[in-house]
Amino acid sequence: YEYQEGNGVIGISKRKPNKIVRRPSAIYWNGLYIYQFINTNGLAADSFLRQSVNPSMETLLSSVQQGDDTTGDDADAEHENVFKIRVSPKLNWNENLTLELDKGEAEFFQDRILSIAKGKLIAELLQQDKLWKIFIQAENFMQFAKAALSLPLSDKLKAMLILAHDFSELMYGAHLAYNCQLHHKVFNSDYFDEDFQEWIDGIEDNMLDYSNFNPDILFSYATTTKSTTVQFVKDWWKQTQNGCKDVKKRDTLIEQQEAMVKGGKARLRWKKTDDVKENIWLGLRHFDYRFFQARTILKDIRTGINN
Repeated sequence: YEYQEGNGVIGISKRKPNKIVRRPSAIYWNGLYIYQFINTNGLAADSFLRQSVNPSMETLLSSVQQGDDTTGDDADAEHENVFKIRVSPKLNWNENLTLELDKGEAEFFQDRILSIAKGKLIAELLQQDKLWKIFIQAENFMQFAKAALSLPLSDKLKAMLILAHDFSELMYGAHLAYNCQLHHKVFNSDYFDEDFQEWIDGIEDNMLDYSNFNPDILFSYATTTKSTTVQFVKDWWKQTQNGCKDVKKRDTLIEQQEAMVKGGKARLRWKKTDDVKENIWLGLRHFDYRFFQARTILKDIRTGINN
């Protein structure tokens, strides 16, 4: 692909001898496991590869076939699947390689997703053409979530879309408050203050189900979230419900959370503000939940199946 941007290749802009920080396998490894392209036994990439190329005696013994089923002397026997890959390689697979999926590959992807993620959004996007049309036309996750609720989706999926949308809207306010505080501290400026007030005044209307939002439901799904983050979200929700009237309390909460997450790099606590520019937003806005990455992957699958 000759270093061309936009081809979906991880690290495509790197030229020899420059190296990428994270290998592609580290990025998509969990997906290979979740959708059962490869049986990793839940191991990280490095651990799995070490175990595969240096198997234990127990592993070697368990692979020995007994009785009449032995194929050790069979010249036509399949190669040993050392890496436990569940995708059958084609003959001459390494000739004329492209990133586009052929029909068979696309159908394999679709089958894995429909089998493993039945009832989830990613599976519904492969099955429901009307939902896919909304997804492909939406400019971001927030816009998609609102529009998708007009379709006859399952109650569980609708509830998940509402929860994701409203959590994103809630945390957008925290990001706004962060920028307000940075500008007060660095430039003695109230540049973002009006935006924050508009957000707090409109939060009930901008959330899809403000009255029923409950952080406990959120963290019943996100079970590995750090306890400090859980507490921050709950405290931020309480302050939001109270209209964030106590600005000092709001700012203290934001400063503590940044210090907890960034440690010595925290801008507010340790005045690490060299990259703060006047009247310029810094950091996150709304969450997109990998919206664009998912759209690229699903579009590849749909294109492959329809070709």
